[in-house]
Amino acid sequence: MHTLPAVITDVNAISTSLDSHVDSRKGGGYPCVSMPGDIIPELVTNGSLPTTTTGWGLFGSPTTHTMGVLPGGGLSITNRTATAQGIQTTLCPINGVTYTLRMRVKTSSPTPVTVAVGVKLVSSTGVATYPAGASKTEQVGSEWKYISFTWKATVGCGSGTIYFYVNGAPIGVSIFVERASVQGPIAAYAPTPIPHFVKRVGDHKEIGTTGKRFLDTGVNLNIYYSDMTDPSQVYNSKLWDWDTVFDQLHGLGFNSVRLLLWYRLFESDATPGVWDETGFAWLNTVIARARNHGMSVLLDMHGPQGGYQSAGYTGPFWGTDPSYRNRLKALWVEIATRYRDEPYVIGYDLINEPCCSSTSQLTAYLLEVRDAVKAVDPNHLFHFEYNFGDDSDYVLPLHAEDIIADSHSYPYLYAESLIIEKNNAFTGLHYPETVKKVPLYPTSMTAGSNQTGQTSAVAEGSNGWYWVSYTLPAMPAAAIGMCPAITTRSATGGVYVERVKVFEDSQQLDHFMIEKVPSDRWDYQMWENSTTYGFTATNLDPNPNFYVAAEWPKLGSCTVTTGTAIVESGKTSLRIVSGLAGTYRGVYSSRRRYSVDPAKVYRVDALVYLGVGTVLTDVQVGGVVFNAKYPDDTLVFDQTSLEAILGVGMESASPNLSSYLTTYDVLGGIGEFGVGAKMYQGWGADALLTDVIDWCATNNVALYLFDYRGCYGLYYGSSRGYPSDGLCIVSTAMLNAVEAALA
Repeated sequence: MHTLPAVITDVNAISTSLDSHVDSRKGGGYPCVSMPGDIIPELVTNGSLPTTTTGWGLFGSPTTHTMGVLPGGGLSITNRTATAQGIQTTLCPINGVTYTLRMRVKTSSPTPVTVAVGVKLVSSTGVATYPAGASKTEQVGSEWKYISFTWKATVGCGSGTIYFYVNGAPIGVSIFVERASVQGPIAAYAPTPIPHFVKRVGDHKEIGTTGKRFLDTGVNLNIYYSDMTDPSQVYNSKLWDWDTVFDQLHGLGFNSVRLLLWYRLFESDATPGVWDETGFAWLNTVIARARNHGMSVLLDMHGPQGGYQSAGYTGPFWGTDPSYRNRLKALWVEIATRYRDEPYVIGYDLINEPCCSSTSQLTAYLLEVRDAVKAVDPNHLFHFEYNFGDDSDYVLPLHAEDIIADSHSYPYLYAESLIIEKNNAFTGLHYPETVKKVPLYPTSMTAGSNQTGQTSAVAEGSNGWYWVSYTLPAMPAAAIGMCPAITTRSATGGVYVERVKVFEDSQQLDHFMIEKVPSDRWDYQMWENSTTYGFTATNLDPNPNFYVAAEWPKLGSCTVTTGTAIVESGKTSLRIVSGLAGTYRGVYSSRRRYSVDPAKVYRVDALVYLGVGTVLTDVQVGGVVFNAKYPDDTLVFDQTSLEAILGVGMESASPNLSSYLTTYDVLGGIGEFGVGAKMYQGWGADALLTDVIDWCATNNVALYLFDYRGCYGLYYGSSRGYPSDGLCIVSTAMLNAVEAALA
């Protein structure tokens, strides 16, 4: 790992240090600095890996449980005879200040059980209250897991006793605490007092007047999800221990991060233009912790007013109502006003993956925002992303010293569509590789239903739920993969689907439910479509796995909706109604894909509920079969072909970044580059990453890998979705590859 330089705390020495700063990383970078106001108030005594019980006491009654110290640090709570039993420490907050409370816990239970952390107030007269929102409950097993939340203090010291506690596990289950912290915002953010901003000089970027080259080579910090509903989901995220994040990324050799922002952090829809200081305090903290570790920050508006965009966006942002665009412009002006003097901010990515029907409209708007921002901030660069809504065109040719042409590149031929998952095994392209079968397009469908044996009323769920099963015919010799499919010929009542199982030679490969999963992402979003009942390359999106339509995708003309399952309370089902009575129509799940062996037998089972007027024979399950894309079953995937697609983006029709940069004399960036983390496990991603970073360094193209979620990993391509805390798909081989590529 790279050695982290000492943090500079003497502000008078910062500029001098930068002049002499030697950074062995490919992109160069700033030194690690700390301003006087970067101190974060800490309210917990003996909170980090405590080696004694000092500052902690028993919580709950009866106080018959035991608190001890773990070998190597940490606390244990054993002999618990009541769920309320836990431990606590006292706090002394400032009234009105928002704090982030975190505790890293595990239990003695091999399966996850409920654990709660929270705040308890006890008045001077002994009355106990639990402030609304000042607690968090998580399912915790035998692996360490962070539980965190934010709390805006409504009382201060002298208003009684304030406790930070952990409890809630079932009787007999021990709770273990490794780290605990209660942190307020940084004491007082102030920009770094050096006039050395990243700027363009000829065909590259430099740091101010130092003459030192700078090429941002970093990672996306994905704090924003498009399904978020409240800013507290960002503040309460259990993934972001900022010092750990930046220490690890800097140690690997990165010099920057792309921070994915959401407008709701800074203003609400109810009061547009009224800036939320909690959000800016959070951003101050992130920037301060980044510069403490020598990391620069590219601010990216990933979720603007009007909703997350990208291909397929149909929201109001680009419509006749200009308020959404005006609000985003005003927000960027506010952000720029606050950070115009901060050199550790590289610049502003004005809209992530804008999806506008007119590239000329997009170009005019980006220039409008840029000009408004430059009026208050002449120091920073602007990233203009290509249009995801008008044949993926770049903005109209522009040449400006402060504009970076930004592309997103997911070589899905390698990262996603070629990788068929089965029992955590993969079959797909190795990099570099010149001959490989490519299962990119489904070419046929087989479906039916066994009316004896496997189809029966089931005990799980009430009467009316049935398992419909179908054993697929022998796979064709060219078959590479298979996805489960469900169809119905009922045009009235339809069929409700809740669970699916897939078998290979009677061995169960998968069992998944169409309901909420722990990450709050919906399994039913994994169901994809073909525009007709047949399967040909011409009627399929060449990247069918990345986007999810607002309505249910379909096989043929049918209606697909979601709804609460009729019988099993609290479950969510998928309802399918054929658009043509008597003709089977439905859906298939391209995110649940399985490699197949033509010598083996495959079966698909589905748990269904019959709609009014629908009978079992109106329902069929089966599989969509993937054959090779090319007639000769071959594909060349090497450094030459990689460089040809770098900057092309997620669709083969997207513009080529290299050509654009050369033609219009602009600097470029790849704001997102992603491959699946498991590709590092023997599939050549280490060689791929080295070639990508080398290409970007040679062409002076900024590069941000996608993405980091609490531990380092490139998660794009995992058909199981993104890992939760403690489940990061990461390997020594991946870390070694990243460090070697950046050296």
